Amino acid sequence: MLPNLFGSTGLGVNSNPIFPHYAHFIGAAQTTLNQTLTSAIATQLTVLPTIAPSSGFTYKYDAEAGAFVRSTTSFGPIYAERAETVGRGNIAFGASYQRFRFSNIDGIDLHNVPAVFFHIPDTGPGSTPLTYEADVVQTTNNINLNMDSTIMYGSVGLTDRLDVSVAVPLVSVRMGVTSTATLVRVSGPTFTLPGVGVLPNPHRFTADPNSLTNSYVSNGSASGIGDVIFRVKGNAWHGNRVGLSLGVGVPSPDNPPETEEAVLTVLRACLAQKVACGTTARRDQIDKRVTQGFRFFQPTN
Repeated sequence: MLPNLFGSTGLGVNSNPIFPHYAHFIGAAQTTLNQTLTSAIATQLTVLPTIAPSSGFTYKYDAEAGAFVRSTTSFGPIYAERAETVGRGNIAFGASYQRFRFSNIDGIDLHNVPAVFFHIPDTGPGSTPLTYEADVVQTTNNINLNMDSTIMYGSVGLTDRLDVSVAVPLVSVRMGVTSTATLVRVSGPTFTLPGVGVLPNPHRFTADPNSLTNSYVSNGSASGIGDVIFRVKGNAWHGNRVGLSLGVGVPSPDNPPETEEAVLTVLRACLAQKVACGTTARRDQIDKRVTQGFRFFQPTN
């Protein structure tokens, strides 16, 4: 979304028909929005915590009482595994919901992201510089980023001391970007074209020569299955009030098709803008991502 916020070719303005030229603005702001911020958002979305499958109260059926009774004494940790196992032949299942609303990422206020775009150089006749190239476009960008995650999980007791479990996250991400752009005519209302004379400043957002402000809006959403995580937990020691278990979690080997397509969509947009693109990747995925065209990475487990 960010690479295409100002259009498929980047931030351009309406060129005065008296002196038509390629009125295109680029600069460090393009890198900030397309590369730095996009990478930061992608990183944050991939490192959000997953609730442990064993958190919450569990119940078992009491045949003598003819009812379900609680088999755990506490809710348990949310992001860590409880020491107790479910027991041989037993099954535990449940669901959890997480709601994320982002206001800043890596110190960047998402509701007030300033960016300044500079005119490309040497756009005069014969690729010569002209004074209007001093004009800049100042933008204030408001990014609304929301994520909702519903995790379905289940555990099966292989023995009284060994559980296997799976967590399947159903993720919905919504993003909206609004940019307010102001054209600053640093060069003044006119410029001098050698061999022609004085002409009005050629930059404006619309056909109206006084249109010096404009708004850009881009919205998008995606939903699907996130990284499925498989876990194994073994109880090493259990006392009356304290227990110790060891466990390991392994993510599914590849992204679901919907997630992979979203990753490649960002890559294609960055390549079209000739901007280096980054992503999170496990170490065994880096060679694949380099071949696809990614140039920097945030390693994950």
